[in-house]
Amino acid sequence: MDPDTLAGGYETLEDMLRARLPADEFAEAMRVMQGSNMGAAVRSLDVPPECTAAADAGDFDLKAYQFLGAREQMRPDRVTRLGLVQNKIVLPTDAPVEDQREALWKRCCEMIDAAGAAGVNVCCLQEAWTMPFGFCTREKYPWVEFAEPAEDGPTTRLMQRKARQWNMVIVSPILERDERHGGTVWNTAVVISNNGRYLGKHR
Repeated sequence: MDPDTLAGGYETLEDMLRARLPADEFAEAMRVMQGSNMGAAVRSLDVPPECTAAADAGDFDLKAYQFLGAREQMRPDRVTRLGLVQNKIVLPTDAPVEDQREALWKRCCEMIDAAGAAGVNVCCLQEAWTMPFGFCTREKYPWVEFAEPAEDGPTTRLMQRKARQWNMVIVSPILERDERHGGTVWNTAVVISNNGRYLGKHR
């Protein structure tokens, strides 16, 4: 069985619940999992064919949903498109650190490009996306070698280019090395504006 497929042949938890629960119980499960906002509704959306093709070529899943909030009386409706990226390890974790990071950059940039083609306004990458998830190792080698400056490190510069390319705000969580304070390592989210400007970081 494909390791990415749930028991019973389902690709997602949502697929499994839809198949196994009565309609009213499924709706309640989705409400609990996805939250509600004063009666907000959630529905699946189609994505542009070029985005689907990019997902197939890059071997990643692409899902789109619409969350409808309560209508306001004093302001017109606004649409904000959010992209949430969950990645996977690309190369074996004993590969050279630089090769691992380059492979993760390539894969995530393919997903960012698909999000940009779908009109995403704000793209949020996963925690410590430029490395295998290594926080259980604390500050040990080779994992600490993935750390880099938040303000002007190579990953931030790459994401600045992507932000400008797609007119997209990008939240890029990385392992930060603070060289100005003794090389302290932080779990940091870097925020880049849609014009590619470094806005700040959250540790």
